[in-house]
Amino acid sequence: MLTGMDAASLKQRLRRLTKLGFIRRHIPGLASPIFAEKLRSVYWLNLNHLQLSPADDVVSVVVHKKVADQDIDYKFLAGVKLDRNSFLKGGEYLAPRSVVRLFRRAPDHAFDQLELFICDCVLGLLSRHWVQTDSAGWRKVRCVDSTVTEQVAAFFRLPMLDPKDKASLDHEEIFDFLHQQVLELAREVVQRFSQVSSIDLARVSYILVPAHVSTGHRCIALLTERASGQGLAKHWMVTKGYDDPVVKSVLREVDIPLELREKSGLLTPARAAG
Repeated sequence: MLTGMDAASLKQRLRRLTKLGFIRRHIPGLASPIFAEKLRSVYWLNLNHLQLSPADDVVSVVVHKKVADQDIDYKFLAGVKLDRNSFLKGGEYLAPRSVVRLFRRAPDHAFDQLELFICDCVLGLLSRHWVQTDSAGWRKVRCVDSTVTEQVAAFFRLPMLDPKDKASLDHEEIFDFLHQQVLELAREVVQRFSQVSSIDLARVSYILVPAHVSTGHRCIALLTERASGQGLAKHWMVTKGYDDPVVKSVLREVDIPLELREKSGLLTPARAAG
């Protein structure tokens, strides 16, 4: 291996780095008949860690926290996971039957990988249709575009089969549901962050942080690069509420409450890192 360590030692070191906050997130890879190819492990580095960047942070963080709203959790993959678990127990569920059957044996981190993929689709969709200086184009968006439909189709293996009995599933129903997941998350991002006038997202590159599926989307975070010609990142805007957000500027990412960073996907809880 490139690190010079055996697999067991490497895993132990990576867990340690995650626990210490040098690695924000680790989404394990997996090989599954659901997906078109093996999904690799993903590591998000925390370049703002005080020991890596002791004087100033190098990446801006914008976090939006909504007040408690059960519907938020159920609109996205957190709801799909709950539906899948209810389906397995013979309970009620809202997601299409083909969806819960497809993921009936999927491990929990398969949902985190899917969240990462959906975030990537959302970023592309927003870059093509949402420009803050002229939001008229986004208001006309009623469905995902052809690029997203191609991304979703290429991400999954066909034919789609129920892993229990190998019965064929309705892949169009599954694709339509995932298209809606992408569109709903894109709308959520626009609704929340267009309220934050303190930062011009049209002038910076930003990354949508994939939420921990187990915690839902009450908190959403963006990592943004500084605009050309500007100095190092100085402020983070933490917004709360529905229509009239309260925007708070802080000097360092560590000044954002730990619980908020964990729930928005910016940091893996220490108890989960080990």
